[in-house]
Amino acid sequence: MVRKWIGAGVIVLGLTFAACGNTGTGGSAGTSGTGGSNQQLQNAEQIVKDCANRGDVLTSAGRDAILNCIAPPGHRSAFESCAQNKLTNAQLFTSAGRNALFQGLATCLEQNR
Repeated sequence: MVRKWIGAGVIVLGLTFAACGNTGTGGSAGTSGTGGSNQQLQNAEQIVKDCANRGDVLTSAGRDAILNCIAPPGHRSAFESCAQNKLTNAQLFTSAGRNALFQGLATCLEQNR
């Protein structure tokens, strides 16, 4: 039960990340950090955008389809564990904390593809 909620939370944050992650405005996740981290964020954003069309987040089957695209079944457990760790340690009340969360989720995504 908890894993399903974590998975749903990761999807929602991922979709939020894709929508807001690289807007080109000051203070967004896409404009902070070095060129390497920008590229990592852009790659993660593209993966999430591509996978978002695979299912409906309101249904269990849809969430599974999206998660299987984001992190294939052999990597799903490791991805969920990594994402849970990043979410648990996130400082969402500051811009730097949110940027660190986006960067951390991008790293989780990259490591578990």
